[in-house]
Order: sequence, then C-alpha cells, then structure tokens
Amino acid sequence: MVCMAPLASILRPKQLSGIIGQDHLVGEGKIFHNMVTKKVFNSTILWGPPGTGKTSIVRAMANDSGSQYFQLNATEATVKDIRTVISTAGKEKSRRNFAFIDEIHRFSKSQQDVLLPAVEDGTIVLFGATTENPVHSVNSTILSRCLVLETKPFSSHAAGELIIKVRNYYKAQNKNVTFDADAVKYLIMKCSGDARKLITVLETVIEVLSDGHVTLEHAQTALPSKHLVFDATGNEHFDLAHCVQEAVQNSDADGAIYWLAKWICSGEDPTYICRRLLITAFEDCAGNPNAWLAAMSACFAAERTGLPECQIPMALAVCEMAKSERNKAAYHAIKEAINDVKNGVTIHVPPSLRAGTSGYDFAITKRYLKDWKRDAAAT
Repeated sequence: MVCMAPLASILRPKQLSGIIGQDHLVGEGKIFHNMVTKKVFNSTILWGPPGTGKTSIVRAMANDSGSQYFQLNATEATVKDIRTVISTAGKEKSRRNFAFIDEIHRFSKSQQDVLLPAVEDGTIVLFGATTENPVHSVNSTILSRCLVLETKPFSSHAAGELIIKVRNYYKAQNKNVTFDADAVKYLIMKCSGDARKLITVLETVIEVLSDGHVTLEHAQTALPSKHLVFDATGNEHFDLAHCVQEAVQNSDADGAIYWLAKWICSGEDPTYICRRLLITAFEDCAGNPNAWLAAMSACFAAERTGLPECQIPMALAVCEMAKSERNKAAYHAIKEAINDVKNGVTIHVPPSLRAGTSGYDFAITKRYLKDWKRDAAAT
C-alpha cells in the first residue's frame, strides 16, 4: 500500500527564502530574515488566519539556522511531553533549540509553569502559533516573554505565485498542467487567502478531476462554495461588530451592509447581531427615531422568524442607521449623569418630590441641581 504525503506537506518550504506571502516578516531586512542572518532569535508568538505559513516560517528558520526543532500541540501536549522536550534540549547545549507550540492560546497554567523557566534561561526559544489575537487569548505570563507578530492572508499575487509553484512541481514530475484564466481567478477568490486550502483544492483538481487542463468547471466542482475563515466565538465575534458600528458612525451605508453580510455569513447568532444593532441605534443615532424603530423591528423579526427571513429587516435597520447623522446625545447625557451620581455631591430626594406627593415641580428640581453643581464646583 502506497502512502503519499499531501501536496501541502510536500511543498512546505525548507528555507525562509521559499516562504510566499509573508514578505513583511521574511523579506530582506525584515525581522525573521535578520534573526537568521544575525543568529539572534527571540521567543515569538505568530498569529493569523489558518494557512498563512506560521508553522512553515518557524521550521524554515530552524533549518536555516541549524537549530533543533521540537513541535507540540497545546491541546494534546502533557506536562510530561513538555519536560521531555526541555530535557532533550538541555542536553544539546551546542545547538539552539526551537520549541514550536501550535494552538498556544490553549496552554494551561501547569504547562506554562513547566515551560517558562526554560524560556527564561535560554534552554529553548519558544515559538507559538494561534489563529486568535494573543492580546485577548494568550496568558500574560507568556506574552511578557514573547514578541507578537501577525501573518497575513495570502494576497491575490501571493496566491498566483503558489499556483505557479504547484504547476512547476507537477512539471518536475513530468506532468504538464495548464489553467484557464477564469479557473485561476475563481480559486484565488474562493480560497480567501488560505494557502493550505488552495493547495489542497489544486491537488484534488489536478489528480482527480482533470486530465492536466484545469477549467472553471473543475474548480467549481472541487470548491463549490467560498472558503470562509470565521470563528463566531473568536476575534470575528468582536471585529465584525466593530466594523458595522464604524460604518454606521461614518454614514457608510454600503460598508455597513457589506460588514453585516459578512457578520451573518460568519455563523453568528442573528439575535446577537440585532442586539448589537439596537444598542448602536440608541448610542449613535439619537436624533433619528426611525433608526431605533428599525433596529427594534429587526430584533423582533430575528426572534420570530430567524434566518434567512430576518436578513431583510436587519439590512433595513443598518441602512436607516447609516443614513442618520451621528448623534450621541443620549449616550453622553446618561454617562455624565451617572458619573455625577457616583462621584459628585449627593442629592437627596426633596420632600416635594417624594412618593405620595402630587405634581412635579420643575423649578424645585432645577434649583436642587443648580445648588448641587455649585457645591460640586466648590468641592
């Protein structure tokens, strides 16, 4: 039985010069290039979407520098596994030792307690990889000892380079592969900057579906829907909410609709989206009652109908909100009033306003507030 490694594994770069799509980290004069050139390495956490080369970069640096390479997954590694790595690294004082921890945001405290002394005394150089923003997901004890650098989704140009690399690989295997232009555009767009996904799809198309000439139909068969890189419980949960609110605040209706669509497609609970829209309507659109009503209607529709029907009232609410002039009067008013109540001079309910009395004397309230502001200023 023949066991063939996946094409993504076969094409994994062995040297830093072979890394595609992360020039801001590995290009000449950039941080990882200089680390290898100067033989000075700092513990680093790499974060970014799947398929952007985090593991490949660290392996390539280990190869280029002649360092010993250890790899663990934080979801599987035990304290015993970590001690074994540290013990083995401690016996190799003549070599630099890289310890690569995948899914490092899942590290437990007991794992950290074992690992950190070895990082501090230089027994190992720690490299971590995560798809989540380390500021929110990685423990501060690790963050304080590491650089934090971001890998980017593959651009269209980088994805094109990768397709050429795949074609050249097959050419070296005496298999001529050609692509229709529309197939290339389709694959680049649908893979959403994930290099591993792109290689996997290309391998399927070339090995299974086509006779060496890749058409749009082949590409659509292997990848019928767009590869969406989302995690509704991770960074996207907050980032997309922020994008919608920023678009609304800047009266960008087109942008607000786009980010709403992306938010819906992320798998986020539509009732959560509507709650956020409702708050944004009251916070940023105080001068437009239609914005509040549209947002409340979207909440009602999401609870009563669910997807996909509630997408329409959600879009209506976002459009109405984005058309409104930014008005944060209610937000600032209650914020300042609560600050006054908590930190200012205490105002007790005057006798004429206590329960059981009739009528509201505006002049009395105004006088009390005036006296209170005077006393607060004097204090």
